[in-house]
Amino acid sequence: MAPSLTVPPLASIVPIFTCQAQFSEISEKNQMKSGMSRKGDCWANRVVERFFGSLETERVFGSQYLPREEAKRDVIDYIEMFYNSKRRHSYAGYLSPNDFEKEIE
Repeated sequence: MAPSLTVPPLASIVPIFTCQAQFSEISEKNQMKSGMSRKGDCWANRVVERFFGSLETERVFGSQYLPREEAKRDVIDYIEMFYNSKRRHSYAGYLSPNDFEKEIE
């Protein structure tokens, strides 16, 4: 049987627009520029794609987590204790973010 292609009720669509309006308002107040790229622009999401690629290959690949909370703890540990503070990043001349900050001060 083919999947149903029905349109969801309007009530389930409205909150998305409300959130977008709030996001736009907060972005403008904080002088943040948001943008959306054209369909098929592979570079638009490159920072996030790079991060998740690193997370997969450096931490998650080959691991077995039971229960789900163990996976959450491990991912949070990777982000807070390693990726954001100790891991060397090419954009910073292959220094860790902590070392890079010390160098520019």
